[in-house]
Amino acid sequence: MREEILKAIGEVQRDTVLPGRFVFVQYARFERVGFNKLKLLAFIENSSRGALVRTITSQAIRDYEKENGNLVNLALKALKE
Repeated sequence: MREEILKAIGEVQRDTVLPGRFVFVQYARFERVGFNKLKLLAFIENSSRGALVRTITSQAIRDYEKENGNLVNLALKALKE
């Protein structure tokens, strides 16, 4: 797990310089209601489900970092503990 976290930190630090790269796929399981609401939201917003998930995830990460601090720094601190 430690190596995976260190690799993720390296990727974040490297890719911060090159934003907009969509290379990774993360599968997520939704409850049926949530998945269908995502489809409806995509239709209403004239967007793809993937674009919505990217936007929502990015916003959640920004909100988390605003409240708790930089994720890379938090991960490095957790590795030291």
